[in-house]
Amino acid sequence: MNQYGQTVKATWERMQPSEVAEMLDPEMFFTRIGEEIASEIAQLWPQIAGDDPPGETHPEKARRLRTAQQAAEAQVMRAKLEELLGDREEEGGEETTEVFEEEPLEDSRDWLAREMGMPRRK
Repeated sequence: MNQYGQTVKATWERMQPSEVAEMLDPEMFFTRIGEEIASEIAQLWPQIAGDDPPGETHPEKARRLRTAQQAAEAQVMRAKLEELLGDREEEGGEETTEVFEEEPLEDSRDWLAREMGMPRRK
């Protein structure tokens, strides 16, 4: 299960633990959801990033691409959680406004190296 599936699972377990407990195969369900999210992000972030502007430096490009990746992740996760959980309150009656906790951001140089198929820096 990828990071997106894990985030949805953790959110669902926090908000509606009884629903997760009743699922026949939660691992398969959240794995599939995570894959769907990753696919949607992969399609969206290049659109957000757009074309390379003339004269863009390598550090500027790395920032632009990372920003596009982060924006796509936030947009897709927000939409998927809204689709799956809607306006539900946490079990126990407490309404939540925080939808998911963000993972620590990957260094843009590591992300760019991964995207370009290069080895990560040590």
